[in-house]
Amino acid sequence: MMKVQDVMNAFPIMVDIETSLVDVFKIVREKHLSHLLIVSGTKLVGIISKEDLLRHMLDLAQDTTGKNYNQIILRTTPVHKIMSTDLIVAHTQDKLTDAVDRMLNSKVHCIPVINAKEEPVGILNPMDLLKAYAAGFENVA
Repeated sequence: MMKVQDVMNAFPIMVDIETSLVDVFKIVREKHLSHLLIVSGTKLVGIISKEDLLRHMLDLAQDTTGKNYNQIILRTTPVHKIMSTDLIVAHTQDKLTDAVDRMLNSKVHCIPVINAKEEPVGILNPMDLLKAYAAGFENVA
């Protein structure tokens, strides 16, 4: 049976909790990411998705308008203000089927992967599962 570590993306992009939203937008756009892990030191504290960014932008835009929105809100609001903190995670040694079940039951598109020290070491998303399936791995999910 396959383990999460066999399929996960072992090089997730991570940012500090104080990273500004404008920098988060730049990273998501430049790296073509759908999810970004948020850390405090070496500890995983949150995750943010493109969907989270879009959902919260309307709320932030209502606080101010025009130039203020771009220059003040996006540059001064740290990512921890809007990140998701109710994390569904997998461990590297989890059975892949268990991680997939967790994703499906929680209705999330990806899950961070942590090691025994609770440090983020990867991310598991549907594309990783499809790549493993296309490569011919048996018992992917």
